[in-house]
Amino acid sequence: MTVTVSGPPPEHAKKDTQQLAASYREVRKKISCVEAERIMYVFNELHRRLLLLAGFASVPPEQFKQFPESCHILRKAAQKKTTPAAELQVLTRNALRDVSKDANLCALIRTSKSDARLESLAGLIDELRSGMVDRLTMTQKEEENREMYIRKSNQRLKEIVTQTQKVEKELAVAEGIKKEETEKRAAVIRELKTQHANIVKNAEAMAQKTYSDADQERANENRNAEQRKKTLIESIKPLEVDMKKLVIDYREVELNLRSKKFRIENEVENWIAKYDDFMIEKQQQLEEVQDAYDEEKEQLDELKERFAILKVDYDAIMEERRLKREQEERERKEYEDKTFNATVIQAFFRSYKVRKLMKGKKKKGGKGKGKKGK
Repeated sequence: MTVTVSGPPPEHAKKDTQQLAASYREVRKKISCVEAERIMYVFNELHRRLLLLAGFASVPPEQFKQFPESCHILRKAAQKKTTPAAELQVLTRNALRDVSKDANLCALIRTSKSDARLESLAGLIDELRSGMVDRLTMTQKEEENREMYIRKSNQRLKEIVTQTQKVEKELAVAEGIKKEETEKRAAVIRELKTQHANIVKNAEAMAQKTYSDADQERANENRNAEQRKKTLIESIKPLEVDMKKLVIDYREVELNLRSKKFRIENEVENWIAKYDDFMIEKQQQLEEVQDAYDEEKEQLDELKERFAILKVDYDAIMEERRLKREQEERERKEYEDKTFNATVIQAFFRSYKVRKLMKGKKKKGGKGKGKKGK
């Protein structure tokens, strides 16, 4: 339920409104229910995937090459107008799953320019998620306070509507007064228009007089211009004679320059011909070098093939040698172990014989002493 309140609230309701708003804002934002956490998880995933889809279409083609194959399939299907909606849904789901697995691709999409429609839709989902959080985290007492706040807001709205109607009546009276003032000002404007028309007539008369004076002055200027024209023509004639002399001199200079240009062009053509001959000779040498290079390359390929066959044999021989060395190493180690074990056994056996012999000698010596004492 949404309540829109326009206009300032009455003075006697400000204190109660502030207390209710403060109690309404003290909402627990922690969700402890498993079902509520699942609902919020769905909203979070929807919001995240809408943001990814918003920047998906604006990824540049150079960066889009590193995306999975499912993303390319989705872009091709989206460009076709005949693709069914169900198929687009499946392709979009697969593409978003593949992109969500790679954090670098997600970051790249977020830095791209997003689609405004999908961004607005993601904003609506975000608002819906905030409303759902408020709804899931609201207790019974907070819900009662919220209802009380809405009731008081509706009551305040009714009071504001009453005040608005009163103000509208006062506005109607003020508009009547303003209309009378407007009519008075319109009469003043009509009088000013009449005065303006008279001023225009006087201005036209003055303009006609100004035009006649200007025509007379222009005729006088034309006569003076004819006299100045004759004077200029007389001063131009000696200048024309000088110009003809200069033209003759310039033509002689031009002829010399043309002959010089012709000689230079001939020299340039000769140098070009020499350059062409030189380049043809170099091209022939280059072709000869290329032929020799191709022939040596073929020989190199043949040697590589032979070396590959020899390398197989070499690897087999080295493998046999390695196995033989390992076998010899195992046999040597086994021999050393057996020799060590035999040495230990012999030493133990010798010590055993010595102890046994010493034990026998002690018994014999003990018997002889006993008989002597008796």
